[in-house]
Amino acid sequence: GEQPFLDSNNLKDLTKLQDAVRDSKALVLIQSQNVLTRPWCLIEIHTAIQAGIPIVPVLLKRNSQDEEYKFEDVKRQLDVSNVDEVTKEEMEKVGIDPAEALPLIEKVVSSRISW
Repeated sequence: GEQPFLDSNNLKDLTKLQDAVRDSKALVLIQSQNVLTRPWCLIEIHTAIQAGIPIVPVLLKRNSQDEEYKFEDVKRQLDVSNVDEVTKEEMEKVGIDPAEALPLIEKVVSSRISW
């Protein structure tokens, strides 16, 4: 079978992270309230979009007390004016313009999101 790649095992060089996404058959997007605030997650999603890698959203709910995931609440994190400077810098380091990438990520992710 295929070997999964877990991004949290290799976050030191984000260009290698992009290569791993490009070499993948699919990107599994674990939907959490904070997934779109993490620079490496945004880089992975954008890289998958650009490379034509399918994005498979997965909503994990541990118990009935977990806060419900609502994309409408989360998508404001993709407004470039709400993105922190560290995230912008990390995206720019790997050649991604946040002002161009974030609206694209919102469009693609919102069409695949689990409600």
